[in-house]
Amino acid sequence: MNWTATDRRRRRLGIFFLLSAGGLFVWGQTLLESYLKGFVFLGYWSLCFLFNLLAALTAIRDIRAVLRYRDRLTGVRSSKENLPGLNRSNR
Repeated sequence: MNWTATDRRRRRLGIFFLLSAGGLFVWGQTLLESYLKGFVFLGYWSLCFLFNLLAALTAIRDIRAVLRYRDRLTGVRSSKENLPGLNRSNR
């Protein structure tokens, strides 16, 4: 697969989100555990959750882009084009 600039940017962004979430998790469980109290605790783990969510959304977007690219290469058409009578009502 020839990666475009958009593909590279999306993959780098996904790696950044994964590494950030992983780093926050490790630091929160080891080095910063004694400092995370009250609202700081809530904010810190909310930030970690946000990075996890962004990593998941980036992965979903990347999967969709790869599937679109595969469909374009193989010439797969949508089901509406393959089965034109599928959406017609039987009258």
